[in-house]
Amino acid sequence: MLEATFKAPEILGAYQDQLKRAPRTVETFVQRTVAGYIRQRIASEVAPYPGPVVYAGPPGKNGQPTYRWKSPAQRRAFFAKMSALGLEPPYQRTGAYGKGWDVVLDLTNLVIGIVNNAQDPFGTYYAEFVGGPFQQPGHQDTGWIETQDPILNILIDALGILEEAWYDIISFEGLA
Repeated sequence: MLEATFKAPEILGAYQDQLKRAPRTVETFVQRTVAGYIRQRIASEVAPYPGPVVYAGPPGKNGQPTYRWKSPAQRRAFFAKMSALGLEPPYQRTGAYGKGWDVVLDLTNLVIGIVNNAQDPFGTYYAEFVGGPFQQPGHQDTGWIETQDPILNILIDALGILEEAWYDIISFEGLA
């Protein structure tokens, strides 16, 4: 599973205090403003799929470029899984990677995060190999973006929204 979390004690601590006083207001406000903002940014910056697979590896038996694997072991594991599922290459995208993105807001524990829970049919989380820290060469060749920097920027911007929203929450509930 690909996961990026951000712990921000100062502002989230203030939210945590207000959760005790006005839990529904704070939860609703944060879900609508921050989580909505994060989801929109993920959809536009992180989740989009690239074009068709790019074959940039060494020429195969037919003289055409092959898919670029990180290692022979990775190639063998991929084809073993395909065979176990009764599938023939080429692999058909399922959309699970794009749909696997989610926002984690845990104000009780002062955590805000973005995760990708996409799993293959064997239950293996694979997002870190598509766009995460273990991105495979063939995915990079195809145009899958490396997600660490965009996710970090989204979380930093979301923290700014949390800070700005804080004053709206206090004013709305008369908690100032």
